[in-house]
Amino acid sequence: MKEYVSRKTLIRLFFSSLVIQVLLACSPTFKAQEPSQGTDASTLHHTDPPKEVPDPPEHGRVDPIPPPNPVPPPPPDSKPPALKLPDCLAGEVCVQNIMSLTYGTCAGLSNGQYKCWGMPFPRDGAEVIAGIPANVHQIGGHTFTYSFLTDEGKLYVVNNPEGQNPVVPHLALQNIKSLAPDSAGTNWRSCAINNLGQLFCAHLYKTDSGYAVHPWAMEDTSSLKVKKISLSEMHIGILLESDVLLVRELQKGGALKSTTANIVRFSETYQDFGVSTKGVYLIGKDTNTSVFLQPANGSPQKIGELGAAYGSLTVGSMHICVLPKADAPTAGQPKCFGNIVDESGSFDMTRVNESGIVQMSSSYYNSCFLKVDHKVICSGVNKRGSLGSSLVGSSPHVEALN
Repeated sequence: MKEYVSRKTLIRLFFSSLVIQVLLACSPTFKAQEPSQGTDASTLHHTDPPKEVPDPPEHGRVDPIPPPNPVPPPPPDSKPPALKLPDCLAGEVCVQNIMSLTYGTCAGLSNGQYKCWGMPFPRDGAEVIAGIPANVHQIGGHTFTYSFLTDEGKLYVVNNPEGQNPVVPHLALQNIKSLAPDSAGTNWRSCAINNLGQLFCAHLYKTDSGYAVHPWAMEDTSSLKVKKISLSEMHIGILLESDVLLVRELQKGGALKSTTANIVRFSETYQDFGVSTKGVYLIGKDTNTSVFLQPANGSPQKIGELGAAYGSLTVGSMHICVLPKADAPTAGQPKCFGNIVDESGSFDMTRVNESGIVQMSSSYYNSCFLKVDHKVICSGVNKRGSLGSSLVGSSPHVEALN
């Protein structure tokens, strides 16, 4: 009986030991380590703690992999560089500015000379005009007489009714601040503002011995501070420092005839203006820079939008061109409005589609544009060679000077 119990107990112990070994072999935590030479018996069953496993990402979220060299974003207030005319190359003579007259345009060169075309200049292309004073920074003019304003504030008037060359400049006025920026159709006169804000005009008249220049003060304005002026064939726009825009009709000889428009608090609604034979063009202050035309004794009518921040304008007898600000996304891309009509042809100025323009200037029948590569192109009706070409008719694009 004792022998039987002892054998049964041994069998139980054998199976219990076998189960323990199987459990130890299957469990990574309690897996027995094989003793190696020099291993302490107390470390045989020691195991490293489990490594921490990061939590799985949220469902559907994938963390982006950063680029090896990330480029820092530009500052929020950064703007593209402003479009401007570069300096001439060393040893090169290039165009630096353009200024249009009634039937022609003059290009100021980097060597101090001027190339002019259109009436009364040679009509088969640009020709260097001698006798123009140095340090000229603004030109105004009319059919046969051209005014040159120097850096010293001296206004020289050039009489050239017969289209002769060289021309002879005459000192007409001094202490002049600025000229009318657009002189399309201003027959026989040029107007300017002196340093005191007074308005003066130089009128050309014929005498027995030839032509002479008579400077005169604009009546009814001697006591007013003038900020800007704009001339057309028979009208003058006068923006006063009191923020009132006066548009007056002119008699022959230059005397004021009547008032065609008065706009008070001008700067509340508009930011610039230009006078033409069709009325006064007004540049709005809205986001899209709306362009308005106000006819004589009428109300402003919207004719289009620039669609960008306003930079500058130029006005002809029947049209206007507006240029965006130099740092605008569409810088250098002018928009023109109006249709030029003449017996020699017609041209819709909305067809103008140019880029890289840094300066504009208009004569009676066309506008000329100075490009960033120093080339001059003109668009409109080629009346009296005003496009810089002897071709007759209209053209969307004539390269007048390069």
